Amino acid sequence: MKKIFFSLFLLFVSISFSNFTSKGGSMYCLKIGKITELNAGDHSFKAGLCRITTTSNEKVVKNVTVIQKGGYIADGNVDFDDRLVYGIAYNYLKYNSKSNKLFAYVFDPYNPNIKVITNNFLAPAENIEDYTDILSYRFNYNTFVSDYNSVY
Repeated sequence: MKKIFFSLFLLFVSISFSNFTSKGGSMYCLKIGKITELNAGDHSFKAGLCRITTTSNEKVVKNVTVIQKGGYIADGNVDFDDRLVYGIAYNYLKYNSKSNKLFAYVFDPYNPNIKVITNNFLAPAENIEDYTDILSYRFNYNTFVSDYNSVY
């Protein structure tokens, strides 16, 4: 009987913590799919892995659809046959486990506290060192290499 209650407790805990929001931090995503512009300023793409880092916390989500709300994606005419990294210093982030969507809000006209943050990039993985200033929240190169090896 104790095992059943303990199992139910673990199930409820995992369900309640599967959705999350985060204010202020940085994120990188690997194994990027083609980017689709949803409407003016909103973009969507599939990512094999995203690591979200704040000053006090870190989360990883896999096989997720990332939706950048507002701003633009600085792609510099990248080749989608390359192994790409998407990185952003975000203002507000929201993850929905039911839809497996990760919303990065860089601008929200209905919430004046969410401002435009232009520090983002889409670049080949071997150029990650050029963008570590954007990923300044405890960016760890060894963790990045481990993430890279786990998705490619």
